[in-house]
Order: sequence, then structure tokens, then C-alpha cells
Amino acid sequence: MARFRGTVSGGSSEASRLGHVNTGLDTTCNGWDCGVTVSADAEGQYIDCFAVRLTGGSNSDGPGRVLADIRHDSRTGEVSVIVNAGAATAIVNGPAALLVPDTK
Repeated sequence: MARFRGTVSGGSSEASRLGHVNTGLDTTCNGWDCGVTVSADAEGQYIDCFAVRLTGGSNSDGPGRVLADIRHDSRTGEVSVIVNAGAATAIVNGPAALLVPDTK
């Protein structure tokens, strides 16, 4: 059974792809010079992880800069979001957010 499902719709009908625990799922949406990718992976049986990256779009091959890492624990329903916003990183866990200076 698939762990992840990705869909896309545009000028024609909707299409979908499935990802499994051992394959994950990668999606991309590009403009010419800017785009995003979302990679879905599983950590064990209960935790889904999503990495959102900013890319150079269709004109670039680079891996992109991580914008956010999202983790969901299906046992507890807890969602953790780490947002990388240039000079600071926002860590959101439940209703609270914490800004942490970027040390890179």
C-alpha cells in the first residue's frame, strides 16, 4: 500500500503518483527561474517527513535551498515545522513558534 500520493493538474486532466516507505515521493513545480520541490520520506512506521526546497526553476539543476522541514507523528498527531528563513529559523511545534538565529 502506498504511503504517499502526489497529484498535479494543469492544462489537461489530473494525474497522480504514489510513493512507498522505501521509495518516498518527490514533486516539483517550476517557473523559468524559480521553483519548489517537495520530498516526502518515512521515518519508521509512524513519522512522515517532508522537505520543501526553493530551486532555480527550469533553468537550474541545483538541489535548492531548504525552506522548511515538516514532520508528522501519526501516533500523537504532532506536527513539527522548521522554517528556514534566511537569517533566522522558525521552529513551530503545535501552537507555539520560536525564532532561532541562523548559525550557518
